[in-house]
Amino acid sequence: MLKYFFRRNRKELDDEIGAVLVEMGRLGPTHDEYPEQLALLERLEELKANNRQKPMSRDTMLLGGANLLAVVAIAWIERTSVMTSKGFTFIRPMKTQ
Repeated sequence: MLKYFFRRNRKELDDEIGAVLVEMGRLGPTHDEYPEQLALLERLEELKANNRQKPMSRDTMLLGGANLLAVVAIAWIERTSVMTSKGFTFIRPMKTQ
């Protein structure tokens, strides 16, 4: 899950794409190596497109929103009711003699 927060691969691909573009600019379109550089650029762009993070689905957003709503509802009920759910753990039974 933490891999979504790191963008190291994307930056490395951007650097490689930049280097290929600089080399293509230096060579010019009439040079013999230009088609090879163009093919390399197309492969790097395809890798970058496949590496993009997919958007979150509506089901996941709905589930997260429902869970958040449940937490807020429980907190509101605990705040407004006379006795909270945590309060029951502190009640000791009365000793009868």
